[in-house]
Amino acid sequence: MRNKRGFTLPEVTASLLIVAVIAVTVGTMIVAGIKLIANNTQLYRAKQIGDGVFDIIENRISCSVGVGLYEDISEVQADITSALYFSERGRVSVFDTLERKYIPLFGDEFYGTAFVEIQLAPDRNSPDMAEVNIKVYMDEKQVYTRSSHVKVLAGTGGVITGDDLNSRNGGFYMLSAGGDNNEQQLIEADSNAVEGDDR
Repeated sequence: MRNKRGFTLPEVTASLLIVAVIAVTVGTMIVAGIKLIANNTQLYRAKQIGDGVFDIIENRISCSVGVGLYEDISEVQADITSALYFSERGRVSVFDTLERKYIPLFGDEFYGTAFVEIQLAPDRNSPDMAEVNIKVYMDEKQVYTRSSHVKVLAGTGGVITGDDLNSRNGGFYMLSAGGDNNEQQLIEADSNAVEGDDR
Protein backbone atom coordinates (compact mmCIF):
# COMPACT_ATOMS: atom_id res chain seq x y z
CA MET A 1 0.00 0.00 0.00
CA ARG A 2 1.25 3.51 -0.92
CA ASN A 3 2.31 5.87 1.79
CA LYS A 4 -0.04 8.88 1.52
CA ARG A 5 1.65 10.84 4.22
CA GLY A 6 1.99 14.57 3.27
CA PHE A 7 4.75 17.06 4.06
CA THR A 8 5.48 17.73 7.65
CA LEU A 9 5.19 21.23 9.12
CA PRO A 10 8.99 21.72 9.34
CA GLU A 11 9.32 20.70 5.65
CA VAL A 12 6.61 23.17 4.54
CA THR A 13 8.13 25.93 6.67
CA ALA A 14 11.61 25.31 5.22
CA SER A 15 10.21 25.34 1.67
CA LEU A 16 8.36 28.61 2.24
CA LEU A 17 11.48 30.15 3.74
CA ILE A 18 13.55 29.18 0.71
CA VAL A 19 10.91 30.58 -1.69
CA ALA A 20 10.73 33.82 0.33
CA VAL A 21 14.51 34.26 0.23
CA ILE A 22 14.55 33.71 -3.54
CA ALA A 23 11.62 36.12 -4.06
CA VAL A 24 13.28 38.86 -1.97
CA THR A 25 16.59 38.42 -3.84
CA VAL A 26 14.94 38.55 -7.27
CA GLY A 27 12.76 41.52 -6.23
CA THR A 28 15.78 43.44 -4.97
CA MET A 29 17.63 42.80 -8.21
CA ILE A 30 14.65 43.99 -10.27
CA VAL A 31 14.28 47.19 -8.23
CA ALA A 32 18.03 47.88 -8.46
CA GLY A 33 17.91 47.30 -12.22
CA ILE A 34 15.00 49.72 -12.65
CA LYS A 35 16.83 52.39 -10.60
CA LEU A 36 20.00 51.87 -12.63
CA ILE A 37 18.09 52.27 -15.90
CA ALA A 38 16.37 55.42 -14.58
CA ASN A 39 19.69 56.90 -13.41
CA ASN A 40 21.37 56.12 -16.73
CA THR A 41 18.46 57.67 -18.64
CA GLN A 42 18.65 60.80 -16.47
CA LEU A 43 22.42 61.02 -16.91
CA TYR A 44 22.11 60.60 -20.69
CA ARG A 45 19.44 63.33 -20.84
CA ALA A 46 21.52 65.67 -18.66
CA LYS A 47 24.56 65.02 -20.88
CA GLN A 48 22.54 65.88 -23.99
CA ILE A 49 21.40 69.17 -22.45
CA GLY A 50 24.82 70.11 -21.05
CA ASP A 51 26.67 69.25 -24.25
CA GLY A 52 24.10 71.09 -26.36
CA VAL A 53 24.53 74.31 -24.38
CA PHE A 54 28.32 73.91 -24.22
CA ASP A 55 28.61 73.30 -27.97
CA ILE A 56 26.68 76.50 -28.75
CA ILE A 57 28.98 78.56 -26.53
CA GLU A 58 32.15 76.85 -27.76
CA ASN A 59 31.17 77.39 -31.39
CA ARG A 60 30.44 81.09 -30.89
CA ILE A 61 33.69 81.74 -29.04
CA SER A 62 35.98 79.72 -31.33
CA CYS A 63 34.56 81.44 -34.44
CA SER A 64 34.91 84.95 -33.00
CA VAL A 65 37.70 87.50 -33.05
CA GLY A 66 36.56 88.84 -29.70
CA VAL A 67 34.00 88.16 -26.99
CA GLY A 68 32.47 90.37 -24.33
CA LEU A 69 30.67 89.12 -21.22
CA TYR A 70 28.07 91.45 -19.70
CA GLU A 71 25.40 91.36 -17.00
CA ASP A 72 23.56 94.16 -18.81
CA ILE A 73 23.99 95.37 -22.38
CA SER A 74 21.59 98.31 -22.36
CA GLU A 75 24.58 100.65 -22.71
CA VAL A 76 26.62 98.45 -25.05
CA GLN A 77 26.99 99.54 -28.65
CA ALA A 78 29.56 97.43 -30.42
CA ASP A 79 30.16 95.91 -33.82
CA ILE A 80 29.26 92.29 -33.27
CA THR A 81 27.97 89.43 -35.35
CA SER A 82 26.51 87.31 -32.58
CA ALA A 83 24.78 87.88 -29.27
CA LEU A 84 23.69 85.15 -26.88
CA TYR A 85 21.58 85.61 -23.78
CA PHE A 86 21.59 83.15 -20.89
CA SER A 87 18.66 83.25 -18.49
CA GLU A 88 18.98 82.41 -14.81
CA ARG A 89 17.71 78.88 -15.52
CA GLY A 90 20.34 78.42 -18.20
CA ARG A 91 18.04 78.83 -21.18
CA VAL A 92 19.96 80.08 -24.23
CA SER A 93 18.59 82.70 -26.64
CA VAL A 94 20.27 84.16 -29.72
CA PHE A 95 19.77 87.67 -31.08
CA ASP A 96 18.00 87.68 -34.43
CA THR A 97 19.34 90.66 -36.39
CA LEU A 98 16.34 90.69 -38.74
CA GLU A 99 13.63 90.42 -36.09
CA ARG A 100 15.67 92.56 -33.67
CA LYS A 101 14.88 90.33 -30.72
CA TYR A 102 16.18 87.31 -28.85
CA ILE A 103 14.91 83.92 -29.95
CA PRO A 104 15.22 80.81 -27.71
CA LEU A 105 17.59 78.29 -29.31
CA PHE A 106 16.01 75.25 -27.67
CA GLY A 107 12.38 74.72 -26.72
CA ASP A 108 11.10 73.70 -23.29
CA GLU A 109 10.94 70.08 -24.45
CA PHE A 110 14.72 70.08 -24.85
CA TYR A 111 15.34 71.20 -21.27
CA GLY A 112 12.40 69.47 -19.61
CA THR A 113 12.67 70.06 -15.86
CA ALA A 114 16.46 70.46 -15.96
CA PHE A 115 18.14 73.50 -14.45
CA VAL A 116 21.33 74.56 -16.24
CA GLU A 117 23.96 76.69 -14.55
CA ILE A 118 26.25 78.50 -16.98
CA GLN A 119 29.53 80.06 -15.82
CA LEU A 120 31.73 82.08 -18.16
CA ALA A 121 34.88 83.96 -17.27
CA PRO A 122 37.93 85.38 -19.04
CA ASP A 123 41.02 83.29 -18.42
CA ARG A 124 43.29 85.45 -16.26
CA ASN A 125 46.42 83.82 -17.69
CA SER A 126 45.42 83.88 -21.34
CA PRO A 127 43.30 86.83 -22.55
CA ASP A 128 42.24 85.03 -25.72
CA MET A 129 40.60 82.20 -23.79
CA ALA A 130 37.40 81.83 -21.78
CA GLU A 131 36.65 79.42 -18.97
CA VAL A 132 33.36 77.69 -19.68
CA ASN A 133 31.60 75.64 -17.02
CA ILE A 134 28.21 74.00 -17.52
CA LYS A 135 26.32 72.21 -14.74
CA VAL A 136 23.03 70.40 -15.22
CA TYR A 137 20.70 69.79 -12.27
CA MET A 138 17.74 67.44 -12.15
CA ASP A 139 15.52 67.08 -9.10
CA GLU A 140 17.80 69.63 -7.40
CA LYS A 141 20.81 67.32 -7.77
CA GLN A 142 23.83 68.03 -9.95
CA VAL A 143 23.78 65.27 -12.54
CA TYR A 144 26.30 66.40 -15.16
CA THR A 145 29.09 68.93 -15.51
CA ARG A 146 31.35 69.94 -18.37
CA SER A 147 34.22 72.39 -18.12
CA SER A 148 36.81 73.57 -20.60
CA HIS A 149 38.87 76.50 -21.82
CA VAL A 150 37.79 77.81 -25.22
CA LYS A 151 39.97 80.02 -27.41
CA VAL A 152 38.82 82.74 -29.79
CA LEU A 153 39.61 82.43 -33.50
CA ALA A 154 43.33 81.72 -33.86
CA GLY A 155 45.63 84.38 -35.28
CA THR A 156 43.20 87.27 -34.85
CA GLY A 157 44.61 88.76 -31.66
CA GLY A 158 41.09 88.68 -30.22
CA VAL A 159 40.46 88.72 -26.49
CA ILE A 160 37.75 87.82 -23.98
CA THR A 161 36.59 90.85 -22.00
CA GLY A 162 34.16 91.31 -19.13
CA ASP A 163 33.67 89.83 -15.71
CA ASP A 164 33.17 86.38 -14.23
CA LEU A 165 29.49 85.65 -14.80
CA ASN A 166 27.04 83.06 -13.51
CA SER A 167 23.53 82.57 -14.88
CA ARG A 168 22.27 81.85 -11.34
CA ASN A 169 22.73 85.55 -10.59
CA GLY A 170 20.02 86.59 -13.04
CA GLY A 171 21.29 85.91 -16.53
CA PHE A 172 23.90 87.54 -18.72
CA TYR A 173 24.93 88.20 -22.31
CA MET A 174 27.80 87.09 -24.50
CA LEU A 175 28.57 89.36 -27.45
CA SER A 176 31.04 88.24 -30.09
CA ALA A 177 32.56 89.65 -33.26
CA GLY A 178 32.84 86.97 -35.94
CA GLY A 179 35.99 86.38 -37.91
CA ASP A 180 34.31 85.36 -41.15
CA ASN A 181 31.93 88.30 -41.65
CA ASN A 182 33.38 91.58 -42.92
CA GLU A 183 30.08 93.44 -42.74
CA GLN A 184 29.61 93.40 -39.01
CA GLN A 185 26.25 94.69 -37.88
CA LEU A 186 25.62 97.19 -35.16
CA ILE A 187 23.35 95.68 -32.57
CA GLU A 188 21.82 97.89 -29.91
CA ALA A 189 20.08 95.47 -27.59
CA ASP A 190 18.90 95.74 -24.01
CA SER A 191 17.55 93.34 -21.46
CA ASN A 192 13.97 94.11 -22.54
CA ALA A 193 14.67 92.64 -25.98
CA VAL A 194 14.70 89.10 -24.63
CA GLU A 195 11.71 87.05 -25.70
CA GLY A 196 10.64 84.21 -23.47
CA ASP A 197 12.91 85.22 -20.60
CA ASP A 198 12.17 83.14 -17.49
CA ARG A 199 13.92 85.41 -15.01
